[in-house]
Amino acid sequence: MGLCPDCSGDVEPWEAICSHCGSELPRPKVRAGQCLAEGWQLFAQDAGIYVGYTLILAILLTIPVINTLTPILHAILIAGHYNVALRRLRNLPVTFGDVFIGWRESLVPLLLTGLFTSVLITLGFFLLVIPGLYLFVSYVFAIPLVIDQGLDFWPAMEASRKLVHRRWFNLFLLQLVLAGLSLVGSIPMGWGLLITVPLSMVVNTVAYTKLVH
Repeated sequence: MGLCPDCSGDVEPWEAICSHCGSELPRPKVRAGQCLAEGWQLFAQDAGIYVGYTLILAILLTIPVINTLTPILHAILIAGHYNVALRRLRNLPVTFGDVFIGWRESLVPLLLTGLFTSVLITLGFFLLVIPGLYLFVSYVFAIPLVIDQGLDFWPAMEASRKLVHRRWFNLFLLQLVLAGLSLVGSIPMGWGLLITVPLSMVVNTVAYTKLVH
C-alpha cells in the first residue's frame, strides 16, 4: 500500500489512477542493469540455498509425472526462490526450509496461478504470438504477489498485469536479458542453469520490491 502524492490517500502500487482524487499516479521505471546488479548481490548471500533447491527441482523433473505436470506445478515449485529473496530483502531470517513455502502456504492459489497463467500464455502464443508475449511478461509478478500480499490467484494475476502494464517494455527488456543469461547457462551441459534459473527469479524479486514496497 502506498500514498497518492496529490491527496495522500491509500493506493495499491498496481493502480494507475488514484481512487480518491482521480489523479494519475507516478510510474517509476525498472532499470534492468540496476536490478541485475542488486539481484546478483542478493543471490550471492544465499547461493547455497538457491543452487541446492534448484538441483532438487532438476532431479524432480526427471520423474515423468512431475515433468508432465510442470505447467501446473511450476508456481508451487519456484515460489521458494521468491520467498527466500523476499525474506532477505526484508531483513528476515532465512533457512533452507523457506524454499518449501509453496507446499506449506498458499498451495491452492499457487496451483491455480500456475494453471491459469500457463493456459492463458499458451493461448496467447497461439493467437499470433504477441498476446502470449504480452501475458508472459505481464504475469511475472503473480507468484510473489500470492506469497507476499496474500492475494488469491486471479487478483494476483490482475495485480501483476496492472503493475507491469505501465512499464511493460522495461520489464520485457529485463526478461530478455534474463533469457540470455539462461541460454548462456545452458551451454556447459546445462550446469550453469543451477545458477541462472534462480538468479532470474531473484532479479525479478528485486524488480518487484522496487514497485511494491
